[in-house]
Amino acid sequence: MPRSKIGVFRKKISEMDMLNAVNFVLQQKMSLSEAARHCNIKKSTLIYQLKQFKKSGSCEYLYSHTKPKKVFSTEEELILVNYLAVAANMHYGLTLKQIRSFAYEYALANHKKIETSWMKNKCAGEQWLRDFRKRYNNKLSLGKPQPTSLGRSSAFNRETVRIVYKNCKNVLERYHFDPSNIWNCDETGITTVHVPPKILAPKGKKQIGSITSAERGNNVTMIAAINATGNSIPSLLVFPRAKFKDYMLNNCPPGSVGAANKSGWSNEVIFVQFLEHFISNVRPSIKKPVLLLMDNHESHVNISVIELAKKSGIVLMTFHPHTTHKMQPLDRGVFGPFKTFYNNAMNNWMISPGNAGKPVTIFDISYLVGQAYPHAFVPNNIINSFKCTGFYPFNENIFTDIDFLAANVTDRPIVNTEACLSNEIIDVKTAPSSVPSTSSIVLGEIPTVSLPSRSIVSPEIIRPHPKAKLRKTNTSKRRDRKSCILTDTPEIKVILDSKSNNQQFKKTSSSKRKKNGKADYF
Repeated sequence: MPRSKIGVFRKKISEMDMLNAVNFVLQQKMSLSEAARHCNIKKSTLIYQLKQFKKSGSCEYLYSHTKPKKVFSTEEELILVNYLAVAANMHYGLTLKQIRSFAYEYALANHKKIETSWMKNKCAGEQWLRDFRKRYNNKLSLGKPQPTSLGRSSAFNRETVRIVYKNCKNVLERYHFDPSNIWNCDETGITTVHVPPKILAPKGKKQIGSITSAERGNNVTMIAAINATGNSIPSLLVFPRAKFKDYMLNNCPPGSVGAANKSGWSNEVIFVQFLEHFISNVRPSIKKPVLLLMDNHESHVNISVIELAKKSGIVLMTFHPHTTHKMQPLDRGVFGPFKTFYNNAMNNWMISPGNAGKPVTIFDISYLVGQAYPHAFVPNNIINSFKCTGFYPFNENIFTDIDFLAANVTDRPIVNTEACLSNEIIDVKTAPSSVPSTSSIVLGEIPTVSLPSRSIVSPEIIRPHPKAKLRKTNTSKRRDRKSCILTDTPEIKVILDSKSNNQQFKKTSSSKRKKNGKADYF
């Protein structure tokens, strides 16, 4: 290579050098290559400028260092940045294509002078979007969102979070738990089919394959428990089999136990088995109780679990349904790294020479768990997971207004059920709402923009943030249990009453089906 192209062509080209190169070629004093080499100009750049010169017939159309003109003012762009950030935090973020279309509407509404291409395509240009992202790359970035269900978005609101921390504060004041006695347990699914990592492949090939065990795998459930000092107990694995065999736990982390269920999921009997395993490792007692945080799964909320916990000195507290993705320590800081290390371990197993052509079975999962567990269940991950959820150190204000923005979409005023049943019209605008409006929320580093003397058409006027419509309350629908302290006596009575009501409902519905001549398949 004769010369470094980077050193020659990345420096700024003066207008005089460009004019000289064009004149040399037009006057046939030099060839294109010679003129470009003589004036230190890239050949492709010189060809482009020659074409532009022949079109315009003057030197004014030649190379220029002037920056492209901004369509919006700085204040208008900051308002747009704030709008996009709010939309993303509400789980209704805009894609790049949607932003270009929205910028076009935003420019028309504010009577901006725009290019002809904007009018033709009904959207902003790609160059504008690149410049806009470059100017605000410290506030906005392109990322892949995590799928979040409507149930989780609406359930994680200020009221449900307040109930959880109220129960936790009540328990901590009553028992004065040390961090070593604050535990969290949860289940996670492990599959025999992994997600292949990125690989180096030939450039230009659009589709690259990577070997996996099967198209659809079998699931094994792992039940794990951690405490606020960074410790954990060996996990329990639930295999999709009728009977459990000891060899299923070969190469598993020491102290792990196993169980079997045809579906591969946990149930009431298996969770009691895990609770016994928890008691044998943690050694709680009536004089020295421990707090166990868990979700409201049906296998957790039953009388046999509660009786064993009360007898052993375990205080059970549950989260509100559909809030564990934000509030459960295991979900926040441990299961994510575990799945990553598990994926890597399975990928290494698949590409190792001795396993070429072999599928991963449920009997190989214990070995893969043994490879991933020591890397994920480390004190740093566990301690940070309790810290970011606010359970230790206890912080009931760990979540801010930004975290509750998604619930603002489905936040509905309290509606009188009788009025709904009588089809009375209720004005949503005048009804009270517990969640603050998005306009009153300051988003991190994005400054609050004060409007100038002339009015700016707000982006929310052009494209309002989503808001769910008012709906009737279904009184007959079964409701999920809220966060509660399961080992308290009033809660046990509520559980017994709900179970008896469910049994009575099943008997009534069964008798109605038989009376109508329909078979009962339940």
